[in-house]
Amino acid sequence: NCETRIHCSRRDGTSSKIAEPCSPGRIHFCITWPPSGRAWDEIGRNGQAGSQMRTLILVAGMHRSGTSAFTGALTLAGAALPADPMPANSANERGFFESMPFMQLHDEILESASTDWRDWRAFPGNWHIGSAAASFRERAIELIEQQYGSAPLVAIKDPRICRFMPFWIDAARQGGFLPRVVIPFRAPYEVAQSLATRDEMTVVEGLMLWLRHVLDAERDSRGLPRAFVSMENLLGDWKGALDR
Repeated sequence: NCETRIHCSRRDGTSSKIAEPCSPGRIHFCITWPPSGRAWDEIGRNGQAGSQMRTLILVAGMHRSGTSAFTGALTLAGAALPADPMPANSANERGFFESMPFMQLHDEILESASTDWRDWRAFPGNWHIGSAAASFRERAIELIEQQYGSAPLVAIKDPRICRFMPFWIDAARQGGFLPRVVIPFRAPYEVAQSLATRDEMTVVEGLMLWLRHVLDAERDSRGLPRAFVSMENLLGDWKGALDR
């Protein structure tokens, strides 16, 4: 027997549990909210810190998993658009809602660790505390101001973020933002097939890349306010997905 388990801890110390049966072939998560006191501590008592600091939402999902659609929905809810968005193309005719300068920065980050976006191997775990990361963080903070100005709600989307999320969490805090994470996800075989069509990638490579992105994003976002949004739920009820 299989079931989805959700354990919710409230600020007053009480808690509740929800268990729902899961259907075969679906992806399910066991989530404890919040995973530790960090999330509440960061928001601050009586919500004061949240009212004073800007919010940075990291949209960190695997390629071809609805990250563009979800970020587009966030802009309808008030998130700022980047000044230099990646232009739409045949692979995504409605647009990517992604900053071109940030994508270029992320490719440079991957290159600095002798890897690239198609590499399913683990990103160096201690890279974000090194001197190279410090330089990239300064550039990232400057780019936020260039791309989003003084907007109180910023959503930065790029599947590459999954590979080095600790870097972005540090950059957000250093830049005076409250980091939040959204992880859109899609059935792995559908993603692999989409990558095979778009990038001539083998199905095995696509599946390995899916595992790397999803597992790293889940692990490295623990302790932060976060949400998991399936592509089918997003397409079926995008307003409901935003409410999460």
